[in-house]
Amino acid sequence: MISQKTIASWMICFLLLLLLPIAFSEPTRNLKGTSARAPTVQQIRNKEVIVDNGIVRVTFSNPKGLITGIKYNEIGNVLNPYLRARGYWDITWQTENNSLPKLDRIEGTNFRIITQNEEQVEISFSRTWNGGSDHSPLNVDKRYIIRTNTSGIYTYGIFERQPEWPEVEMGLIRVAFKLNPDRFHYMVVADNRQRQMPTDDDRDIHSGRAKPLAYKEAVKLTNPHNHMFKNQVDDKYQYSCEVKDNKVHGWISTKSNVGFWLISPSGEYRSGGPVKQELTSHVGPTTLTTFISQHYVGPDMETRYKTGEAWKKVLGPVFIYLNSDSTRNNLQHLLWEDAKRQTEQEVEAWPYGFVASSDFPTRQERGTITGRLFVNDRFLAPAGYAYIGLAPPGEAGSWQTNTKGYQFWTQTNETGYFTIDNVRPGTYNLYGWVHGFIGDFKYQNLVNVAAGSEISLDRVVFQPPRNGPTLWEIGVPDRTAREYFVPEPYENTMNPLYLNHTDKFRQYGLWQRYTELYPNHDLVYTVGVSNYSQDWFYAHVTRNIGGSTYVPTTWQIVFELPYVNWRGSYTLQIALSSAARANLQVRFNNEYSRPLLSAGVGRDNAIARHGIHGAYHLYSIDVPGRLLRTGTNTIYLRQSKAGYQFWTQTNETGYFTIDNVRPGTYNLYGWVHGFIGDFKYQNLVNVAAGSEISLDRVVFQPPRNGPTLWEIGVPDRTAREYFVPEPYENTMNPLYLNHTDKFRQYGLWQRYTELYPNHDLVYTVGVSNYSQDWFYAHVTRNIGGSTYVPTTWQIVFELPYVNWRGSYTLQIALSSAARANLQVRFNNEYSRPLLSAGVGRDNAIARHGIHGAYHLYSIDVPGRLLRTGTNTIYLRQSKAVGPFEGLMYDYIRLEEPSTA
Repeated sequence: MISQKTIASWMICFLLLLLLPIAFSEPTRNLKGTSARAPTVQQIRNKEVIVDNGIVRVTFSNPKGLITGIKYNEIGNVLNPYLRARGYWDITWQTENNSLPKLDRIEGTNFRIITQNEEQVEISFSRTWNGGSDHSPLNVDKRYIIRTNTSGIYTYGIFERQPEWPEVEMGLIRVAFKLNPDRFHYMVVADNRQRQMPTDDDRDIHSGRAKPLAYKEAVKLTNPHNHMFKNQVDDKYQYSCEVKDNKVHGWISTKSNVGFWLISPSGEYRSGGPVKQELTSHVGPTTLTTFISQHYVGPDMETRYKTGEAWKKVLGPVFIYLNSDSTRNNLQHLLWEDAKRQTEQEVEAWPYGFVASSDFPTRQERGTITGRLFVNDRFLAPAGYAYIGLAPPGEAGSWQTNTKGYQFWTQTNETGYFTIDNVRPGTYNLYGWVHGFIGDFKYQNLVNVAAGSEISLDRVVFQPPRNGPTLWEIGVPDRTAREYFVPEPYENTMNPLYLNHTDKFRQYGLWQRYTELYPNHDLVYTVGVSNYSQDWFYAHVTRNIGGSTYVPTTWQIVFELPYVNWRGSYTLQIALSSAARANLQVRFNNEYSRPLLSAGVGRDNAIARHGIHGAYHLYSIDVPGRLLRTGTNTIYLRQSKAGYQFWTQTNETGYFTIDNVRPGTYNLYGWVHGFIGDFKYQNLVNVAAGSEISLDRVVFQPPRNGPTLWEIGVPDRTAREYFVPEPYENTMNPLYLNHTDKFRQYGLWQRYTELYPNHDLVYTVGVSNYSQDWFYAHVTRNIGGSTYVPTTWQIVFELPYVNWRGSYTLQIALSSAARANLQVRFNNEYSRPLLSAGVGRDNAIARHGIHGAYHLYSIDVPGRLLRTGTNTIYLRQSKAVGPFEGLMYDYIRLEEPSTA
């Protein structure tokens, strides 16, 4: 018989086995005796609103709607008790009259309970714009949802502006939380990006705890409270994340065994597409969800709302999730894994069915798009793992800068099939790009999505830009600089998180290594010999020649050609993954020749913000065969912007003196009234203290390939000579009536639609007069309300004879450009353009100017495109969001083929 003692032992073992799953389960959302219940709403003396579901207890200021407290587990308030602003929405904004952006914390003026039942509470803190200047001209409705048996808070915002409201620029909209610094010290952004963090106090440069670095966000921790952080760099941009990966991040309190997470289940309400980078969590302890910003793109983001432009957008919902653990066994891992599981559940539940606002469509009210993407690059193949998405209508790639509408992105499977589901009703373009191929894809037709619709596009084909077979290539077309050489960090300014890391580019100061690697000469890359992973520096930056003096740099690509087609046109494709206040100049076989491309480009700031990509730019450059050689050839890539500037004018006989020049190394630049182009002296000018340098005779040779056939305008870098209309009587400034600066009147751009209501400007060489027949600004046309369309101007001219084998040159000098895309075609309005250039953001049209940034395009025109007799040039400005996308021409000239 089995003894009672044995039975008792078995029973104890059995009970222990029952307890094992409890002891070793994933112990999250541990409530320590609290019981979940239907959420309640309590108002306290019209100063506070408290919502409590037994798991979280959230306190809001009333009626402002700031989150002042979150009670969870044993923590009375997980937010920072020392700050007034702890949990809030905010927006940066400015008008034409504000030189600097203002911060609006979006404080409500009205509180309402939207829903209260056994399942959930949804509350609203709203504000209606009253015409004042204290906050942004928007109606804002901040919503919060707390559900039964849910360990957290949902929040979303409904933002709206009326068309008659003043013009405004909104650069940043986000939700921010400042956590309790006494409890939260461990931060998690991803599986391989998590660490113990310094404190906000450690960043204090005034107390001697930190040393400022090149920009305010980055500091070196010289005397932190915890010695382990000594000499490390702290910079919030080191923790940036792409939208497609930015689903969950947050903080862990090892002291309280609690995690605080911000979960973003969808990217539809964010700006800039799936690879747009945004801030996540950083020292504070701070955690953010950013909906709209200029980060890693710059001022090209569409954040300006013009008079006459209405806008409404739902931002969110996002989920603020809290979890806990009582075992203290591998705490960080358990809480992070649970946060990821919760994120998967939120993504699966999207779009939420419990949101009360009618502005947020349910799953049944949305549509689905399916299809299969192919890429046609000399042969047709399925586009596997390509990015494809719906975004507001625009040019190919315009999704990068779009903030005003919604975007819906996915990746194709290995055979190119894709499904984009849960799309809000609306009209979209289908965009995309394919890894391994340059350029942006745009489907030829608009996609109109209705509620409940299922649209099959069947076969969709992307044809990447290509004019001929590849001779050689450098890099991988993946829209990043990841494959190039990223140097090791400095020992005294490193972040140990990124040592031996896939994201080693996130270290501070790597750009400074270029000067050390190339102290006396610039990078030279030899095709077929060099290896881009070792020999191509990840960023084309300036060189520091001492102190705070920087000089431009010129990289060389050396390659061999066994044979040259002298009469043919080669193509150089240059794809930029990032650009910051740069000017890229491209020359072939002569470092001091007129550049084939001279493009001012970019303000995405990715270099300083530890990124390997920002806004994508593609340049397809026609290279006449006559510029190439049989044998060795060299391409010169010059980034020409750097340093201080000192200017003067020559006297009537050309003499000049430039005095009071700071010591440093400079180039000598200039331009001459009546001639196109920019001058650059061939040698560097080294200015020492007390030096007097005589350059004697300096010669400028303006761009010219052949004799002038005809010209329009005066090359003076302005649009002053063209037709400037009379102002509107009801919006005029009397100061500028009968004035030499009559262009300074408000609203002159609107006259274009009145002058050309049904067709665009046509200028006939030899008949038209540019002072009367050439409108001062090439703007969009208003076709009613706030709807604008692109415009195509025509230049009609006669040629009695055409040199079919020769190459003519069209010189186009722009005196201004604002968010424009200039396309140039000859004799066929729908042919592939000889030039398609996205250009400018100087805003001179809106700001009553006749010039901004100067641009010169020298366009090779094969003789075969011309006709004996009548010819037509089509100048199309293809961007049309509002009235200010446009160009101002300085001068246009057509040249015969060279007689050399």
